[in-house]
Amino acid sequence: MSLRLPKELAQKLSREMRIARRGRSEIVREALERYLAEKERERLMADMVRAARAVYGDPGQMDAARRISEDFLAAENEGLDRGGSGQSENTDSDNSWWS
Repeated sequence: MSLRLPKELAQKLSREMRIARRGRSEIVREALERYLAEKERERLMADMVRAARAVYGDPGQMDAARRISEDFLAAENEGLDRGGSGQSENTDSDNSWWS
């Protein structure tokens, strides 16, 4: 693959090659991998935002999400109530909870 770079970018690349003591291909390959990973992440985030806006822009979906969260909260609180303070009933310090 051949690539033409503007003079300033080529100088920056050459400077980085000297400082890092790495080859041009290695640096360009790493930069391209990072760039493509960032673009993929940006697209994924944009898709998530679009999906969230679609769901929360629909009053019916918004009500369903609210009901689910309320049900979850109630179940979570019930579980916390059953668990008490979270302390083990066994107070013997020689017996660990995992033994």
